[in-house]
Amino acid sequence: MIVRLILPFSFEAAGRGFSTRDMRLLHVTDSSEFSGGVHQLKLLMEGLRREGLAQALVCPPGGTVASLFRGAGFKVHEIFMFQDYDLLAAWRLAQLIRRESFDFVHAHHPTAHAVTLVARHLTKFHFVVSRRVTHRVHWYPTSAWKYRSSKIDRYL
Repeated sequence: MIVRLILPFSFEAAGRGFSTRDMRLLHVTDSSEFSGGVHQLKLLMEGLRREGLAQALVCPPGGTVASLFRGAGFKVHEIFMFQDYDLLAAWRLAQLIRRESFDFVHAHHPTAHAVTLVARHLTKFHFVVSRRVTHRVHWYPTSAWKYRSSKIDRYL
């Protein structure tokens, strides 16, 4: 069910003839400590694991999130994200995506959203964003680009 909600367009539009069990999914968060959003991410990853999806997590080093997800049996990659549009973090993320052949990347928090958007300009993948915000999108260019970019395939 959750796979169909997130990825209704995935394989026909991508022209790839494989099942969701062959798909590789990378989740990206800039949260280093436990929060409600991290709890939602963990529930999502556990549900997708039950569907048989191969997935991993990128999070900042040095917090409780990495150990929490490793303890739950997930592969975790640690990348420091200084701020939105951190070019070094985006380059490292793009390298990871290429090296591990992830098909989809799902950004979950604000800096992760921006860094993944920059990485999307460096390598090809399907890009899904979950944002839990109710505010209006500001008019300034960085915010407009972040929320209106054609590089983002789906918003949740």
